[in-house]
Amino acid sequence: MDPEALPILASRCPASRFIVPMASQEHLSNLGVLDKQILGVNAPEKVLLSSMCSVEAIPSAHEALEKNERGEYRCLGYIIRLGSIALYHSGDTVSYPGLAERVRHQVDLALLPINGRGKGVPGNFTFDEAVELCQLAEIPYLIPHHFGMFAFNTVDPRILEASVKQVASPLCLIPMTNNLWIIR
Repeated sequence: MDPEALPILASRCPASRFIVPMASQEHLSNLGVLDKQILGVNAPEKVLLSSMCSVEAIPSAHEALEKNERGEYRCLGYIIRLGSIALYHSGDTVSYPGLAERVRHQVDLALLPINGRGKGVPGNFTFDEAVELCQLAEIPYLIPHHFGMFAFNTVDPRILEASVKQVASPLCLIPMTNNLWIIR
């Protein structure tokens, strides 16, 4: 959760609702987001937003799977189903035992953070790890993200481009500045 962006979004879009880890619900409220805008969930909870849209919470491991004293996961990703399409937004995470099995045969497109770890901040996937998850879980499309956000914790776009060219599958959609590169 971005502590600077969410209160601004909440105030500018008062009809919006934020699906967040139940473990972070109070924190978001303390940032100034109205309680009526916050929907706290815990994995493996599923929220039906309409007959054509649902959100399923999946545990995320920002280095390790963590729960609070109430047994609520501190970090979550989400499988968002829109009709017959399923998107997996992992949130900040690294792979962990059982993740591929949790999402296997369920997801059409994965959005995975690839800025890696080992820079004194909690970690995320490397590009190779993101591709491996997609291959193990049989996810056909990947949008790697989170690179280029922070100068102290990123992946060089040229290295990313070279890595993508080495992968035959999945199809990778790479957001770059003002363009969307589609590279197989």
